[in-house]
Amino acid sequence: VCLVWREHPVRRLTLRRYVELPHVLVAPTGRPGSVVDDALARIGERRRVALRTPSFLSVPSALVGSQCVTTLPRRVAEPFAAQYPLRLLEAPLELPRFTMCYAWHEVHRADAGHRWFRTHLLP
Repeated sequence: VCLVWREHPVRRLTLRRYVELPHVLVAPTGRPGSVVDDALARIGERRRVALRTPSFLSVPSALVGSQCVTTLPRRVAEPFAAQYPLRLLEAPLELPRFTMCYAWHEVHRADAGHRWFRTHLLP
């Protein structure tokens, strides 16, 4: 889904409007590009990245008061929209689904703190 500031003038995203808006890109490795850019390239489009950040946690402060848009997994975007003055919009293009996995080293299997953390990650 897409996330914008609650006061953003756009109420529904068309593909044309989506690519024209400035984007916030979460790039943990610091490298440009993402599944969004790949999907846009497949249909001959490009977006304008105004800000690249390594962390999802900086997204709300980047969006509030701006005309930027970001595209995030729904599981990340919904809590942000509930906690900050942000609004969800449906993405105007088909994006691939993905599975999130987590793993840990065997040495941490019995660690109480690690066990607690793992139990809170599961839905």
